[in-house]
Amino acid sequence: MHWPSIHLQRQQNLLNFGTEWFLCEQIMTTIENITFESLPTKKEAFVFLGCGGELKEWLTGIPNAMKEENIISDANPELWKVQKLTTTGGRTDLVFFPLLKVDLGKAAIWRIKFGYCTWLSDYLVNYAKHHLVKTEIENNDKM
Repeated sequence: MHWPSIHLQRQQNLLNFGTEWFLCEQIMTTIENITFESLPTKKEAFVFLGCGGELKEWLTGIPNAMKEENIISDANPELWKVQKLTTTGGRTDLVFFPLLKVDLGKAAIWRIKFGYCTWLSDYLVNYAKHHLVKTEIENNDKM
């Protein structure tokens, strides 16, 4: 999957249309820094691991890539609630909560092809150690 190159073309287009670029800058300020412990356990979302570089590239690149695969109908970054986590090792992970209808069947396949993306429910179990948090499974094993 080559979405970064697609996004670079989109980024150049954003530079040409100042109002859309400004919109992207506005969205950038709405990313909430959160802790692992504050992640919701009863909602599902996409978690992208190791989101280096400019965060605004992720904010536009992920929705655009999903729209190209017909997973979502609108690539507007405002239709996502995005939260940022930093692991104890310094890796930046982004949690994308969709605020629009998502084709979950297509999303499941796309997520696997994309790589470095997991469901929030899996992240809570499989990546707790990256935040120095013990899971219930680990706590039960010690009993």
